[in-house]
Amino acid sequence: MAVRHPTFMIAALILTSCDQVSGILATVRGEADVYPMAVGNVWRYEIFLDDVKQGTEVDEMISVTKSEGMSTAIVKVTQTILSTGQQRSVNQVLRKTSQDLTQGSENGVSAVVLKLPLETGKSWQLGSATMTVSGKEDLAVQAGSYGGCFKLSGQNGSTVVANWYAPGIGLVKSETRSGEQVLRQELTSVEIK
Repeated sequence: MAVRHPTFMIAALILTSCDQVSGILATVRGEADVYPMAVGNVWRYEIFLDDVKQGTEVDEMISVTKSEGMSTAIVKVTQTILSTGQQRSVNQVLRKTSQDLTQGSENGVSAVVLKLPLETGKSWQLGSATMTVSGKEDLAVQAGSYGGCFKLSGQNGSTVVANWYAPGIGLVKSETRSGEQVLRQELTSVEIK
């Protein structure tokens, strides 16, 4: 069933694809960190529904703590819906170990969004979807061109999701297809500290 309301699709992106907005990959066994954890890192995105710009998103890492093999970050996620001017901000909690990255809310609810290290063929459950690292691709978005991006693919019923993470940068592109509709999020700028 195709969802036709842009505001709902943007909210669905936040709720079902949070790994796209704030996914983190650790530096493990010499691999490049594809979403570095440092206070002051900022990722800016544009959100499109069927190639029509619907909104923007800014993800800012506001705190990072490290203890006992785990890094914990608080990321302030602010989305603006262009048609209404409505703005929404939430804090997300990211926890990274050598084995996985979990994302959740400040009340403790979390889900594994990445299994580390990322390797072609590796799969894991994210909600009712199975996410799989399907390979590496070069990708060009408004923020620049990135080589060797990890492509993650998953499906939940008729909804198909693809996310691309660039080494040293983070999420550069996400696509969610539901029926004939395509919700896309693309990196427009990034500041890595």
